[in-house]
Amino acid sequence: MIGVTGCAGFIGSSLTEQLLKNGEQVVGIDNFADFYPKPMKLSNLENLQKFSTFTFIDGDICNQDVVKNFLQDVDIVYHMAGTGGVKLSVSNPSLYFKSNVLSTFTLLNCVRGSDVDKVVYASSSSVYGNASLEDLPVSETFTCNPISPYGWSKFAAETCCATFSKTYSIPTISLRYFTVYGPRQRPDEAVHTFVRNMLNGEYVEIYDDGNQIRNLTYIDDVVVATISAGKSNLSGAVFNIASKDTISVKALVDVISSVVGVRPKIKFVESPAGVAYNTHGDISKARSILGFEPKIPLKVGVERFVEWYKLHNKG
Repeated sequence: MIGVTGCAGFIGSSLTEQLLKNGEQVVGIDNFADFYPKPMKLSNLENLQKFSTFTFIDGDICNQDVVKNFLQDVDIVYHMAGTGGVKLSVSNPSLYFKSNVLSTFTLLNCVRGSDVDKVVYASSSSVYGNASLEDLPVSETFTCNPISPYGWSKFAAETCCATFSKTYSIPTISLRYFTVYGPRQRPDEAVHTFVRNMLNGEYVEIYDDGNQIRNLTYIDDVVVATISAGKSNLSGAVFNIASKDTISVKALVDVISSVVGVRPKIKFVESPAGVAYNTHGDISKARSILGFEPKIPLKVGVERFVEWYKLHNKG
């Protein structure tokens, strides 16, 4: 059986649904943390509960007893749970320690007394911090220097995975996702915010000058890479999971504008603390070892997101 933490969230629900479509038996756990709109999570969960091979546990993975119950009969854990977002982490760092670091420690501590064969952890490109244009694209050997509590929490959880792998021989893999977008994306994330504001006639806020480089990665490509990592025989490995191409934030707004057919009202604002200026990941390692090859072009991904958004926001 496969276990997925954070199964009602954006990446977690997308991954879980694909595993179920692949014929896997899945047990998922989620605590419906209030930083994420609960109706969205419940909607995600409804899609999963259509499968007879899916079991859901409503619980917090910081609770050791809950985790032990979750891990019964589980062979592989995809650890997708956690609190995302840089801005909130700056104002509430303790939340990120609990939901990203303590939860990962609790999970791994329970795994070492179980029959689980592997843990695949959802990390983030935020572990790298700021990289200069000369350093891009960053490979997995680039020095991690997070500039936000969120980035630190993901790197601390990664380190926890690596340590448990070395000390207790628990096979772990950490995947550093770069700007994941697509259907089910949280409302506070860039593509979702830009689409919503354009369609509602509201200002689209662009940080600084809008020339920041981003490596947007479509959710379906992320799911494929994550499942490939789960099927591998590796232990203690780290991989960048990103798209092939980069785009500036200003150019991203232009792409979204062309898809929704709305000329946006743009407001340039100062970037909040903790937000990296450029992100671009080297995926050579994932390509050669996991066979990862991102397939969804940005415009196609945006079109799919807009279609989903309009379907779920009819009012």
